[in-house]
Amino acid sequence: MDSQADLNNSRQRGTKSQQYCDEAKRLLGLFGEAVQDVLILHEQQFHAVVEGDITANRFDLLIHEANRHKQNAKYKYMMHLQEHACSSLHDEIDDD
Repeated sequence: MDSQADLNNSRQRGTKSQQYCDEAKRLLGLFGEAVQDVLILHEQQFHAVVEGDITANRFDLLIHEANRHKQNAKYKYMMHLQEHACSSLHDEIDDD
């Protein structure tokens, strides 16, 4: 940090990021899990293709459903932030 002001600004940002409510944290966690599920399925499909599995297309429907679940989780999280205004990004924008 270059100055005391920079240190104070950093501390303020840290405090603001803690203003997420429990529901926002829960929804963000669900979104993160959904993203991981999609990545795992893609990885499994990739390995199946590399190994010459001719039924690797069986992953397509699973990936489609996992992507749908991920999109729903993302929009639930984003909708909550918009309606509840508990986002640290929202606070930083209001401060400018």
